[in-house]
Amino acid sequence: MKKRIFALCLLLIPFSGFGQSRLDKDGTLVVNDQRRFILGTYHNPGELSGLLELAQNGINLVRCGADAMSLDQARTAGLFAWVNTGANLDLSENPAERKQNLLAMAAALKDHPALVVWEAPDEALWNLYYPNLEKQLHRSDLTEARLDSLLKDLEQNSRRLADGFQKGLAVLRQGNPHRPVWFNHAPRNSIEQLKPFSSLADIIGCDIYPVRVGHNGHSDLIDKDLSCVGAYTDRMQASGPNKPVWMVLQAFSWEQLTSKKPEEMDPQGFPSFNESRFMAYEAILHGARGLLWWGSTLSSTKAAFCKAILAVTSELAELEPYLVAPELKKQLTVEPLTFAASEPSRVAYSFRRHQNDYLLILSTEDNGQWVRVDGLQRLNGRAFYDVAGGRRHMVQQGRLLLSPQSRLSVLCTDRQWELVQPNPFPAAWDRFSRHPLKEIEDNRR
Repeated sequence: MKKRIFALCLLLIPFSGFGQSRLDKDGTLVVNDQRRFILGTYHNPGELSGLLELAQNGINLVRCGADAMSLDQARTAGLFAWVNTGANLDLSENPAERKQNLLAMAAALKDHPALVVWEAPDEALWNLYYPNLEKQLHRSDLTEARLDSLLKDLEQNSRRLADGFQKGLAVLRQGNPHRPVWFNHAPRNSIEQLKPFSSLADIIGCDIYPVRVGHNGHSDLIDKDLSCVGAYTDRMQASGPNKPVWMVLQAFSWEQLTSKKPEEMDPQGFPSFNESRFMAYEAILHGARGLLWWGSTLSSTKAAFCKAILAVTSELAELEPYLVAPELKKQLTVEPLTFAASEPSRVAYSFRRHQNDYLLILSTEDNGQWVRVDGLQRLNGRAFYDVAGGRRHMVQQGRLLLSPQSRLSVLCTDRQWELVQPNPFPAAWDRFSRHPLKEIEDNRR
């Protein structure tokens, strides 16, 4: 399967031509008239062999500098690219200089076939007041009058920043009207605070890294579990209704941001294969049209936990024809069966068709419970095969009954999933069996 992904990546190169990208009606990115599910990474190794390795493992989008050489290299590897505009997009300060910089950037890169998306400054609203304002808000001698003043300043500065972005986007779109602009938010701020910024964007994103040892997670929601990825996907959609969401997922351990030596780091702080896989599908189940990973620049891509993430991207790349297909979930009725739990689990699910086959993704987000899926009469007698487990589930009387063996089920009627032995997407590392930073050989076939 890995070889097939690589071949598909290489096929993109001759057809890159004069790159054009747009958003379809349902928010799917269309590049050169082909619908794509985005699998991206902030990690640009800066050399062709490293980029080819990413493409071979299903990655299709990589961050590049605002220069043709970086974009050329991505194109040679069969990858699409995005470029961050930096502060130049904010015309609330130094407007003449920044406008000139924006127009020059657009003129230099607008015709490059690898470039498919512009990115606004990362976490712009959060960075507006973090960390300086946050420190003020947590002072023990903070008075009510001072608090009111700080909050008023934040509101005014937020409006100023949104206005600066609006003017900058008008300039960028004047110089390059055909490429969408992506805003990535922090997992903070209220939906009302985010709305003025999300309304400006073509694509909305959010980074959330919930695998964390010794802390109460990265999420500031009540949900601190891995399922908070889905909750933040919902929040992003609420902040910009009818706009596509790309979620940024965890490819590092928080301990890598400290002074600890690698051998001192707790393996539980690194996302395992099952955790990375669950977070990816959780975002998809809540409507994400793209996934990106941040943090792998802190490690070697040959590290065990990085291989686990690349196993996930390989799996998703194989399923791309389904992931860009229309959602059919309204045809189904999905019901958790509560007989051993105090209350039914939250269930998220997706149902899609590609040619004559179907993909069913289902997650019990709170706890494992039996789940009954109705509405499959057209598939009576057909089997769904577990993409990562080799189990077979027969449709009988228009329904499936799924056991609580796993919080996540990814099932496809395509028989290739039954015929591949062993499982083509094994965990590249299992917790406690080896240190996640240990470099390993790729053990997939």
